Amino acid sequence: MSKQFMISSKHRMAKRVLILLLSVTFIFCALHVSLQFLTYGEKQNHSLTLFEISNRFDFDDENSIPTWFSQFLLLFLAGISATIAWLQSKKSPRFFWGIIATICLIGSIDEVATLHETALQFLHIAEFAEASSTSTQNAWLIAMPLILGITIAIFIWAIRVVPRRTILLCALATGTYLFGAVVVDILTISDANATFFTSGILVAIEESMELIGMSIGAYALLNYLENTYTMKLSGTKQG
Repeated sequence: MSKQFMISSKHRMAKRVLILLLSVTFIFCALHVSLQFLTYGEKQNHSLTLFEISNRFDFDDENSIPTWFSQFLLLFLAGISATIAWLQSKKSPRFFWGIIATICLIGSIDEVATLHETALQFLHIAEFAEASSTSTQNAWLIAMPLILGITIAIFIWAIRVVPRRTILLCALATGTYLFGAVVVDILTISDANATFFTSGILVAIEESMELIGMSIGAYALLNYLENTYTMKLSGTKQG
């Protein structure tokens, strides 16, 4: 295999995976919005078959195909991170990528076990008693400083062991994910009215941003792997 071919084929797998993941996200988003619209208008007709199909593609249902896809994505990220950790020759980068793999694995488990929702519920009750969640009375507002602190600490650590391009891509992925998971989620649960705009549009935006963030993260890690292997095979030094 020539050096020219290896360099020209660089990033192909990462780009293909990104396109595939974004395409699946778009399809799930379109199905969610369409089926939510149909079931919202069909409530009086009691179309159980339509409701069952809608539930299988409901972003807000823990037993839906999009939720399983989200769990798979986080598990995929954990696998890539674990592979990068295994390939490291130095202790500090290996430990860093091991931590990232662990976080992604916990996130994958959380997708079906709803651990963070249970924790937020306890936090909300402890702070706001039985008051309904609003934009100003929300457990996310209490948890967010801790989440941001941990995230910033991880990125400061990453500066020493990860290339700049990977850090920037991961920052974009994390920002997109957190904006959907926290900011849009606050808007969603703060709307007490069960409207199509809430269950259809806002939920679609929230979950799509999470999936897009994870897709960008997968691209960033695969891109890092491809960069590393290309540099080794071509005999050049990574900058």
